[in-house]
Amino acid sequence: MRVWLLDNGSIVIEHTQLMWNVPGPQVRIPVYSVLVEHDDGLYLFDTGIDLDHMNRVPPLSTRTSTSTTSAATSSSRAPASAT
Repeated sequence: MRVWLLDNGSIVIEHTQLMWNVPGPQVRIPVYSVLVEHDDGLYLFDTGIDLDHMNRVPPLSTRTSTSTTSAATSSSRAPASAT
């Protein structure tokens, strides 16, 4: 069995969504999914992102101090034959 952690970028949410009714600045949270290669086949675990939220909340105007790499360019991505 092989397991890959796939970096899907990030989502920006209001602080009040992270800590119920506690005011604060918007927060950027990483979004991941996991691909498992098993003898029975491939399994993708992805909780997804709410499209209504993405359309309602604009992205932060400044980037955070850390950067993310897309799954397509990540060295930990699944081999082409597994996709």
